[in-house]
Amino acid sequence: MSELLLNLLKERIRQGGDVSVELSGHSMYPTIRDGEKITIEYYDFEEVQVNDIIACYFKNIKHFVIHRVVNIDFIHGKRVLMTKGDNNDYVDAHAVKSHNFVGMVKVWRTEKMSEDIYYLAPNVVYIKDRKCVLKCDAAISSIPVDILPDKINECHKKANRTLTTELIILLSYKCNLDCIYCSNNSGKDDKLDITVKAENIIKAITFVIKNALLSRKIKPHSFVKPARIFVSGGGEPTVEWNLLTVIVDTVSSLKKEYGNDIAELSILTNAQMCEDKADYLINNFDKIAISCDGFSIQDKQRPRKDLKSSKEQIKMFLNKLDKYNKEVSIRMTVTGEALPYLQDDVDYFFGSFSVIRDIIIEPFVHVGRGKDANVKKLDYNDFVAKFDVVVRKYYKNVYNSASLLEFTNGYPCQRLFGISLVLSPYNVITCCDTVTPESSFWESMIVSSLEDEKIKITNDYIYSAPESCKACIAFEFCAGGCPIHLSDLNDNEKEEFCKYRRDMLKTELLRRVDLSEKVESIEYDKKNYTVYSLPRKEL
Repeated sequence: MSELLLNLLKERIRQGGDVSVELSGHSMYPTIRDGEKITIEYYDFEEVQVNDIIACYFKNIKHFVIHRVVNIDFIHGKRVLMTKGDNNDYVDAHAVKSHNFVGMVKVWRTEKMSEDIYYLAPNVVYIKDRKCVLKCDAAISSIPVDILPDKINECHKKANRTLTTELIILLSYKCNLDCIYCSNNSGKDDKLDITVKAENIIKAITFVIKNALLSRKIKPHSFVKPARIFVSGGGEPTVEWNLLTVIVDTVSSLKKEYGNDIAELSILTNAQMCEDKADYLINNFDKIAISCDGFSIQDKQRPRKDLKSSKEQIKMFLNKLDKYNKEVSIRMTVTGEALPYLQDDVDYFFGSFSVIRDIIIEPFVHVGRGKDANVKKLDYNDFVAKFDVVVRKYYKNVYNSASLLEFTNGYPCQRLFGISLVLSPYNVITCCDTVTPESSFWESMIVSSLEDEKIKITNDYIYSAPESCKACIAFEFCAGGCPIHLSDLNDNEKEEFCKYRRDMLKTELLRRVDLSEKVESIEYDKKNYTVYSLPRKEL
């Protein structure tokens, strides 16, 4: 570029005009992509701030340099700008002086220019690579990228599995209910004798609690969460009562040694027990969750094997929790037959029991025993609509796995990269609470055989999502879905489930816009934009 042309362009910009330029190169990726058009506008050099994207020109380079300001310095008393490309590892060698400065860069990205923009409504878009939602007071036809903050939420980094502090204990596959849709095939005859050994329970609990202690030594000045021990089952954990007391005694003993805040003990139960056992759970577990599909449908979907009413036992347990003032979560599975009662059941739960903290509502999926069960097919569109009504009424207290918006970093399950360990009834440690020896994933998901005196993590299972999933709006929250559950579905069922996940995500994003607090509001080009981040709703 000649100096004459440069001066003409700078004069045009100074007089209030602008210059459009097509960018070539990858130094500003992903903020600006190769081939995208930018606009250079007038701006006072003295007013430029760190994080601004600017255009500058150097005689020895012979073309515009479009980079971000990373530092402001003074040389011989004069202001200079230090710049860097977003995709570069180094700061530019040339300091930008006033005579090098051309103007401020505005980046406009349309839907056609990027796979990262999804319309939720004419005036609401989800910006995938910025992890945020942008709402405008008018229809959006182009996106002023430069008004958006950098990525608000960073994805989880792969954890060091040796410092895993979360443990799920599946005691057995025995159960005192005969749920019509059980995904685990609980109670199946060939699984009834499979039970976790007491010595492995002690070994696994000790392992994660000592990891929690080590984490505190590594990060003594930061908040480190306690070891989280969650008791569940392929079946019902309270059926193996003796083993349950081993868990409680082990955790209690280690708390006495290392402090009460070193571990948190939780349980998911169907609440089918006598009052004495209910008292024991309330007194010894920090958090309790109850599986209940709603009193309108409970006895039909989750019958007891002895034909007694399972919902009456749950009422007893909830009333006892009320007496103790002990908070509890409810976990509901919604079938096609249960869906019409969803609103009434949720209203009853919250209206009748003050200790219910939250309700997790999940749709029935045709896997496990449920694949062949005579269960009314669930209309996912209807489920999304009815769930939306419920969650808007009880927003901070109602959840679905698709509404938590936890970034997966390309893995469909957080447990696959070291967040949790699972002590299986088969007396091995896996990275999944669903996998069994019948699955083709079994061998690859075993991370410890428990044969050594101390637990050694020997396998690091990684599941890669299909390439076809990566362009999906839900990819960063789904990553292709649970490979074990999906292996039970045919192609049509998979597509139905994927559509449901996409619809749930879009609905949740719009709810966040309506019900969440905004991050910031910006007036730009006579339009008002509001930016919303996507924080995970903590359970």
